[in-house]
Amino acid sequence: MDWALKILREIQAPEQIIIPSIEIAKAYSIIKEKKKSDDILERAYKFSKKIDKNETRLTFYSEIINSYEINKFNQKKILDLIEKGLIEVKKIQNEEIKSKIISNFSLSLSKLKLYKRSLSTLNSIPNKSELTNFFKAQTLRKISLVQATNGDLEFSLKTVELIKMGLPYYQAVALSDISPLFFQENFLDKSISILKEAEKISNTQENGYYKSAIQRDIAKAYAILKQNDISKLFYKLAILSAKTAQSNQEISRALSRIATDTNFSGFNNLTQEIIKDAINYAKNEQNRILRIYSFYEIAGSAAFSGDFGIALSLLKNIPDIPYKSSKSIRSSTQRDIAWGYAKNKQYNQAIRIIEQIKTKKEKIQAITRIVILLEDFGMEAFPRYL
Repeated sequence: MDWALKILREIQAPEQIIIPSIEIAKAYSIIKEKKKSDDILERAYKFSKKIDKNETRLTFYSEIINSYEINKFNQKKILDLIEKGLIEVKKIQNEEIKSKIISNFSLSLSKLKLYKRSLSTLNSIPNKSELTNFFKAQTLRKISLVQATNGDLEFSLKTVELIKMGLPYYQAVALSDISPLFFQENFLDKSISILKEAEKISNTQENGYYKSAIQRDIAKAYAILKQNDISKLFYKLAILSAKTAQSNQEISRALSRIATDTNFSGFNNLTQEIIKDAINYAKNEQNRILRIYSFYEIAGSAAFSGDFGIALSLLKNIPDIPYKSSKSIRSSTQRDIAWGYAKNKQYNQAIRIIEQIKTKKEKIQAITRIVILLEDFGMEAFPRYL
């Protein structure tokens, strides 16, 4: 962690310090160094005050609050920070940014187990557009998982029922999220009935990209329920649905995400086949940037499954250019390959890859994610959506 902290100290701009700080704080929290985690977040909060633009400052402010691990000693402090933020957010005119910030505060309130307040806060986002509905649906999914993780299983089901914004995809994946938590409480029949509801929603989806994602999540949940035959069946259905998506890049990315999860579920032979298919579809994508983005996702999937020959070969085709939230899609790819090496216990190779990463944020992410992995070796791969 000293390596990550040294890099963090080299960053000068307040806007660039926040996200790496959150990554480091999360790692400290997971390795049970709570005081260091809180100190890092407190430092990030002070830096956020130096940001002049109100929208940017409040966005980071809400993300910092959302990163605190709740305990009996900091509940009042976090609630006070949320209350302050909810007053300030009223001044923001941009509906997208406003919705994102309110969603973060709503999620933080759910972590405090203030479920009614959390939902009423989220409902303050007006149903004005597809984008605001997206934020609400996505946040309801996260809240339902928080509730289920807290042991409030019936609350979580009721929250899933609230996802009615014309986005049934989020309702289906939320059901797949919480089903294994019922299983952990020895409610196998209930877990399976929840997944059957998700399956019903998948059958209504015409878009192969989204249908595939639902079926993939159902398959992953069945694997956690130790229903391996059913899990494998749904992974194969997900592959078929992915191949009906609307473009080569959608097909390749959908397949790469399935490959990540088949590897997590122990279906390694299936993983290798899927990665080969994904590469072929990516190569046929005409848009250069989307082709590169596809290679980025596939390289991560290959590395997670231990196929470093493919991962490093794809890396050669990924330039050092910005894309979405990443300043360098090449650095993001190297970060994921490093994690794959660590997951496969090849730590020296992981360090060598990290040393090649040029951008500070991605280098810090690579270091902290490996630290987290060492604490919880059974953890699944981090989301790689830039």
